[in-house]
Amino acid sequence: MTLANVNLDHLLGATFVVPDTEHDTGAEVVLRLVKNDSGSAITFDNQIVRFGYDSKDFGRKVDGTTNVAGMIGLPIDDAFTDSYSIPANDYFYVVQKGPCTVRTNASSVGLIAHEPVTPDAAGALHGTRAGAYDFILGTVDQDYSTASGSTLVWCDANLWNPHGSAT
Repeated sequence: MTLANVNLDHLLGATFVVPDTEHDTGAEVVLRLVKNDSGSAITFDNQIVRFGYDSKDFGRKVDGTTNVAGMIGLPIDDAFTDSYSIPANDYFYVVQKGPCTVRTNASSVGLIAHEPVTPDAAGALHGTRAGAYDFILGTVDQDYSTASGSTLVWCDANLWNPHGSAT
């Protein structure tokens, strides 16, 4: 039996504060419980997922990886590794705040330590710093220039005011 056989939808979007057990930073990690609402298994690791577009999906149901550069999305929790597959309608965690390993863009990458980063259109980090109207996922931990690699990001995703404006 997987969690896909149990209805826990009343918990979707709930956040949980846990210690970082993946990176040995001593930091707290804020995990958000979400549901794979994409209709098929999610088999990618270290990628950034987007929320569904139906009523009440935002922050609760995932519809695949980010597919527009700069869009709102959160990385899959590091506990879900390369070989792990998240079945359709199953529950899993994404990282809203704290350290998380995230895949980098497949082409040109030139990330500079502590600069803001944003998702690309393929579920990875965009290869350069976030632009003026991009969703800010967090900051990259160190300089990184390897395409299709993975690097540590300090997530601090403000889902309700993603551009930091006063409105």
